[in-house]
Amino acid sequence: MSTCDETKPIRYQVLSLFISKHMIVAIKEDKTRPMVALHVVDMRKRMGEPFSKGVVRNFLWPALVILEGVNKNTKIIDLVEILKEGLGKLTKGLFLKLQNDPCFLWGDECAELMLEGIAENKPISLVFTNWGNMGFNEVDFGCGKPFSLAQRGGTKESIPNAVILMETREGIEAWIQ
Repeated sequence: MSTCDETKPIRYQVLSLFISKHMIVAIKEDKTRPMVALHVVDMRKRMGEPFSKGVVRNFLWPALVILEGVNKNTKIIDLVEILKEGLGKLTKGLFLKLQNDPCFLWGDECAELMLEGIAENKPISLVFTNWGNMGFNEVDFGCGKPFSLAQRGGTKESIPNAVILMETREGIEAWIQ
């Protein structure tokens, strides 16, 4: 692996892929079903001006990455390249297209990004979100700091195979369901 900062993986990538690899090995009951890792990406940081100007909330977008052929011998660095390629498709240019062409969401390029058609193969999904660097340690809603944080998915009590990565004073904590 090169020591160039451009190719050096960040902690989130390494940890999420380490967890992905071991979850895949543990739950891969059907070798024909594809594995899809969904990474929730805060696009506000990637888009810059004029999108981020005056924005109060995060703008989240799913980055879907197919993880094929993963087994106990798979190297994390090989998975890093796959993840970087998937995350690299989410750019400011993508959202400029969306802003300039409302039909973009129904076009082939967006369908490819959202892995349209893969649902027919009933993929096994892994969901990752990184709550690091969001300042939860400093949050105070006027009644004191929150003692817990939670996430919930739709009408279900929880999202299966979900991983939340959270910054702590000691490093990164992974909440896995």
